[in-house]
Amino acid sequence: MADIYWVANGALFYASNSNAWNTAPDGSGTSGAPNPNDTLHFGDEVSAQAGVGFANCNYDITTTLTHLKTSSAYNGATVTSTDISFTAPGDITHSHSNWEDLGFKQGMFVTISGASNAPNNVSREILLLTSNIMRVSSSPSLANEAAGATVTITCDISIDIAASFTTEQLTLDTKMKNTSGSGVTITITGNNDPFYVLNGSNAVIENVDDITYEFDTSASGGVLFDDGPYPIVVGTNSTDFSPEYHAPTSTDFGAVTMRTLRLDSTCTFAPAASPAASPRLNSSKVFNITKTSNFQLQNNTFDTGLSTFAFTLDATNWPLPISGDTSYGGGTFVSKFYNLIIRTPDTAGHITLIPSDRTLSVNSLTVENGAVLRGQTTTNTGTTSTICSVRRPLIKGAWNFSQLSDGVYVSVLSDSFPITPSSGAKGLLQISNGSGTFSSDSKLTWTSGTSTLLVDGKLDVTGLIDPTGMQFDRQGTNPGTADTVWVDNTGVLMFGSTAVGAGSGSQGPAGPQGPAGADGADGADGADGTDGADGADGAQGPQGPAGAAGADGADGAQGPAGPAGATGPAGPTGPQGPSGGAIDISALTANTAIADADLLLLDDGANGTNRKISLTTLKNWIKGYGVMVGRDGGVNELRIRDSRDDGDVHPNDFPSKTVSFDFTDDITGSPNTWDSVMTLKGWSDNYRAWQIFSSSGSGSQSVDEVPLFFRSGEEDVQDGWGQLKEILTFPGTAPRVDGAAGQILQTNGAGVLSWASLPATPAPPITGQYEKYILQQSVNASSGVTVLLSFGPTALLATYNTGAITDWIVGPDYIEIAADGLYQFTFGALIATFGGSQNDMRQTISTNLGLGGDILSFRNRTLLTDRATNTGTATAFLTAGTRVYFSVFNGGQSWEVAGIIPPEVRTFIDIRRVE
Repeated sequence: MADIYWVANGALFYASNSNAWNTAPDGSGTSGAPNPNDTLHFGDEVSAQAGVGFANCNYDITTTLTHLKTSSAYNGATVTSTDISFTAPGDITHSHSNWEDLGFKQGMFVTISGASNAPNNVSREILLLTSNIMRVSSSPSLANEAAGATVTITCDISIDIAASFTTEQLTLDTKMKNTSGSGVTITITGNNDPFYVLNGSNAVIENVDDITYEFDTSASGGVLFDDGPYPIVVGTNSTDFSPEYHAPTSTDFGAVTMRTLRLDSTCTFAPAASPAASPRLNSSKVFNITKTSNFQLQNNTFDTGLSTFAFTLDATNWPLPISGDTSYGGGTFVSKFYNLIIRTPDTAGHITLIPSDRTLSVNSLTVENGAVLRGQTTTNTGTTSTICSVRRPLIKGAWNFSQLSDGVYVSVLSDSFPITPSSGAKGLLQISNGSGTFSSDSKLTWTSGTSTLLVDGKLDVTGLIDPTGMQFDRQGTNPGTADTVWVDNTGVLMFGSTAVGAGSGSQGPAGPQGPAGADGADGADGADGTDGADGADGAQGPQGPAGAAGADGADGAQGPAGPAGATGPAGPTGPQGPSGGAIDISALTANTAIADADLLLLDDGANGTNRKISLTTLKNWIKGYGVMVGRDGGVNELRIRDSRDDGDVHPNDFPSKTVSFDFTDDITGSPNTWDSVMTLKGWSDNYRAWQIFSSSGSGSQSVDEVPLFFRSGEEDVQDGWGQLKEILTFPGTAPRVDGAAGQILQTNGAGVLSWASLPATPAPPITGQYEKYILQQSVNASSGVTVLLSFGPTALLATYNTGAITDWIVGPDYIEIAADGLYQFTFGALIATFGGSQNDMRQTISTNLGLGGDILSFRNRTLLTDRATNTGTATAFLTAGTRVYFSVFNGGQSWEVAGIIPPEVRTFIDIRRVE
């Protein structure tokens, strides 16, 4: 566990580069990459004064840290002015301002643009600042230029998080981003400070959808939020979050602004039982949630205390977290808001919902411009959405609520009642008396402990009852009329005075109504009465509505002679008869939410057997899964539309979320007479639509030479379609397998492509820039010491070149690549040993200060000699910003790298840009 400091200068360094770190803030200590539990410092004040630690950091390590701390010095600067002049070879002057007052510091890597002379629009490292003069690296030289042009000088500094890692605490006082293209997670755990994340005045987070703060602090107490920016915030592993006030690190933000919040079922979000801050301070705490589409609360309590929560919508019909809502929590969900703000861009469909039969209780409510708050809209349901607000809501946008009484607002006024005291004792159901108040009756009670509804009297049901089971209390006598179903003391089910199932001498009641079709047939017979004479047939059922007819019920069995029994119960409905005519379905209830389990009526043939089929079965048949035994399903033909009279249809004129097939002669720019077109349209208007099409005409053109075309359109970008692109042009055939690494496709001139290797010789011509540097004076070194060759008047000096070099920049001990490309290096050196011979000599060309020789490394260990000349050549593709270092090593006696002795060139470096 140690404090280590970022000391790298230049355009960019990787955190895994050990030379970018040092145990001393001024870089005078020991280099080394971070170890577990270290504290990392970016922008330490001593580092800034020493002119080190200003390189952008690509944070590519996963080491677990104690603290990642960035300070205000690790921030860039920018200025745009017409008062900036240039003096060769490397001075930049601002006539009215000191550079340090503008935020620039020695060691920064700046980018210059807007200068009239092209050589001045470069990126350079600041070597020295003297009041209003900035001296930058001077190879190649700047051009003399008077003030007047609008010049911008910028140093952009940031930490680019490229790998997920864990830390106990994070202090952010600079810009953090993630340009890797995939999400990264910073896990924050194990800290005792209530602020696990501290945001300084310069805290900025870019790419907020690609960075996640995951809090895992179950063993370390609650988490308080510092004011400032947060990306996606995730809570796991029993982490406790609090909305309470704590003195912020910076007063520049005034609110917690997080992309979104996601808590698992083990987390809590609530103020402490005894808050540390006063109510006045706690009520000043503000939380801004800028994305709601993936806002998740799997925990059952969301208590925001006295804070203000503002939600900015990015989703259609987002349900507000309200107590009892099934969209949140894992059981009985409870939410508590104090001050609530609804925000959204003025986008159709971005609506905040309060579900039906739910109540939002707040101290204050604001619906800002462009925002929409909507409750239930369906009338005559007996339910509504309700808002109770201590303060009168401020509605700048739109809502559908009306005031019911002071502080009470409802979305369906006709289904609401004024708030009045309940009537009667505990457990009595409240009944509207039609005059806006409640009444109750002791014969209608609800016992919540046993979930029992007691109706002490007659219960009239005009519709069907569909219970899972029915239980009767045994009675000594019939408690009702002759049409009462009841159970006697012996457990026998009775209908009136007759046991159910015992036959009846009298006529049975009518059978239930048959399904839609022709006249219903006879219902089933009633059962015979006990000890009665032969039971008569059941009476004919009443006529059903249009539909199939019910079949006859069976006769009751013959009983022994006896008096006539009472009327028997209804016989079962007979099976459906043949078709009795057309079925009118216009009056049926519409199905507005089709589900896979919904059923369709299927006729197996003309006047055949009617069967049911689910939408799942139909979908699988369309997909071709062969859902019928012994048969293969599947639809293998789609109708193509003739749209030749529609003109060239614009992207927004295609239906959203569809694939369309057309036959047309109206494609703008198409060389074909007729085209068949496939169009795929996005989510809605102004979403991308794209087409592929080819000729569907007739003619003498070879079928092997008809090209395939592509175009796309997005009409909020431009009207109509983009450029027409031919995506298959070659008339011949291409190989079906990959070639070897580095091979290319070549044609035989007759329409056949094949893989081929580039010729080994001749080598690619060197047509780009080149420059040769010669070591002017010998450099002495001790045994085993690596010499890093430097550039300048007494060291490596350019002796010839192509002119103004723009493809690389000369630093004090490196060449910095300024443009992506292929580069060739030739490195020759004479190494001389003093007082003896040595057989271990090495030369390297490296892209890092580790001098590992990743471009070129060769050693001479075969001969014992007191001097040797070694030369090596290497070619490498390098990207802009890469620094190249040249080093020499001798493992024996004291030695030297030999400089020039005119006219003999002993040590040189040749650099060429290979096009």
